[in-house]
Amino acid sequence: MAEALLPQDVIDGSAVRDRPNLFVIGSFDRRITFYSQQVRALSLVHALRDLGYLNSNPRIAVVGGGAAGVTAAAAAALVSESGVVLFESADELLPLQLVTDRRRLDPHIYD
Repeated sequence: MAEALLPQDVIDGSAVRDRPNLFVIGSFDRRITFYSQQVRALSLVHALRDLGYLNSNPRIAVVGGGAAGVTAAAAAALVSESGVVLFESADELLPLQLVTDRRRLDPHIYD
């Protein structure tokens, strides 16, 4: 059984070197599922809250309205008192889901 990641491990794994308070989650990698993107987003927001990053009501911007972005924005809005701005270049959120033939919210969209 794999050991659970500590909040600092999640932060370290998502942090962008030389860019304080900038974190990256989500990917178009074929091994990544809708569900795993949601897990990554929730894990990052949980770690940010646990380590105090969200205590001073920071300004929060989420770039990308895919699975990870929408999940991260919603989670951040729920656990902080600051406003969250979500940026998406497509006309609608979850743009890849719009083309699925099997169901509206396809957990294997990258397959």
